[in-house]
Amino acid sequence: MYLTISDPWRLALCVYCIALLASSFSVLQAVFRKVQLKPGGSAFGESPHFSADAKKQLEQHYSRLQGTLLYWKNQAAKYQAMHYFCLFWTIPSAVVIPILTQSVSDANG
Repeated sequence: MYLTISDPWRLALCVYCIALLASSFSVLQAVFRKVQLKPGGSAFGESPHFSADAKKQLEQHYSRLQGTLLYWKNQAAKYQAMHYFCLFWTIPSAVVIPILTQSVSDANG
């Protein structure tokens, strides 16, 4: 049951599993990390185009939307990390599987 160089399939499987675990950390980090909104600046407060009442309403509206913005920004970060993870594993596997299939069939037949 020891891993030796004479058994290349076990060695390849171990390398594959280590690479899979190492690349999945970015997805796990995106799932458990909370993304922060960038500061909006003084867009409403210093604008000469809005009345004082309109500025107050705009600031209240933005404060109500902050929770929704945070939720969707976190969701976008999760799905972006998963998208890159899938690309990283599906594109190379589309190239490697035909090569591995030929080498396995040559070894058995």
